[in-house]
Amino acid sequence: MLANLLYGLLALALFAAIFAIAYRAYRQGGAKAAIAVKAPPGVQTSSFVRIGGIDQWISLRGEDAANPLLLLLHGGPGNAMSGLTYNVLRPLEAHFTVAQWDQRGAGKTYGRHGKAGAGEMTIDRMVQDGIEVAEWLRGALGKDKIILLGLSWGSILGTEMAARRPDLFSAYVGSGQVVDMKRGEEVGYAALTARLRARGDPKLIAALETIGPPPYPSRKALLAERRLLFKTASQTDRAMLRQMVPTLLFSPDLGLKDVWDTVASNFFSIERLYDALMAYDIRHLGTRFEVPMIYLQGKDDIQTPTALVEAYFTEIEAPRKALVLLGDGAAHMAIVTHVEGFLAALAREVGE
Repeated sequence: MLANLLYGLLALALFAAIFAIAYRAYRQGGAKAAIAVKAPPGVQTSSFVRIGGIDQWISLRGEDAANPLLLLLHGGPGNAMSGLTYNVLRPLEAHFTVAQWDQRGAGKTYGRHGKAGAGEMTIDRMVQDGIEVAEWLRGALGKDKIILLGLSWGSILGTEMAARRPDLFSAYVGSGQVVDMKRGEEVGYAALTARLRARGDPKLIAALETIGPPPYPSRKALLAERRLLFKTASQTDRAMLRQMVPTLLFSPDLGLKDVWDTVASNFFSIERLYDALMAYDIRHLGTRFEVPMIYLQGKDDIQTPTALVEAYFTEIEAPRKALVLLGDGAAHMAIVTHVEGFLAALAREVGE
């Protein structure tokens, strides 16, 4: 009788596994069909490209190759976005050819090389990588200049790239813009404290006080603070977070190893770049830029506080500059949670 029970449980587990695999394949197929780009004149390619001495993953998608070319610099560090945004960013591809690059230590690039093969992990090295990516894209698509879109950590790389090589870019766009990490964490901590007190949640207030104010001594302490921040985020932000796991699992271009690498690379990259990130202050670049500087910032962003972006915006000089504050609960990931408003502002500011 025990043997029969064990065989029955084994058969049930096997059936569940087969069903899960088949269901995932079904969902991936549906997602792939839904986001398919018809060519020509569309663009839909992805491959490893030799950048900075290692193979790095670059994908290109857009409905018309004649549209402006936009290079999206993902956040993190290590948070490759192509496997998470294939559904929500589809509207951008009607107006732009969107290049997504899995940075050194992130996503499929991390999966290709692992920890040992990531090489030098510094802001300077990754800015150089980004410039090489931009040069490769110009040649691959025959474009003179590129629009840079930097998200969170990517806004560090993007601003540095625009400052070093303005000849490559027609505009820089920052969202979740990093200005001064040390000051930003202080402002964010105060805002989170006020948010928790307004909620009247003594348990979460005690948890935040246990973590203590910044500077945080380790990545672990920073992530603990971020978990509390996410618990008090807007409804749209929390909905996005709840969808992250199924979105990754059903991504049409990710195998199960890719899913694992996408998650693991977040922890790897933040560990390697933590000290450089926490010490970063964008003002070391000065206040004069040679390309248009555009900021699309969620009003409720306290992770990279909007108040600091507003103050920084008044300081800089550029051929053209614009600051668009996105409302209705838009915060750090406005490009995902408020894609329609984000796209409208992006098209208005940099569309050609």
